[in-house]
Amino acid sequence: MRMSDFDRDRDQVVSVDVSVLKVMSSREFRVGIAEVRAGKPPRFDEEDDWNYERGRQFGIIAPANMDPRSDMAVRLFSAAVRRGYIV
Repeated sequence: MRMSDFDRDRDQVVSVDVSVLKVMSSREFRVGIAEVRAGKPPRFDEEDDWNYERGRQFGIIAPANMDPRSDMAVRLFSAAVRRGYIV
């Protein structure tokens, strides 16, 4: 495989910056948290949204009693993103 082929394949998805508050206020994010806390398996084919996966990831690292709308949750989510735990 030539390097140019690899680069072309790797650049399939255009990424855009999204604010933490926008992610955390989305319905998909809340559904992801609720489902992982309820022990439900992921529904990636049905929930075709990055925020669903982000919510599932956050639901794993956040304490179960943490309100996802709290300031502490925003700080935890932001720190997890900076460290690469949530993408």
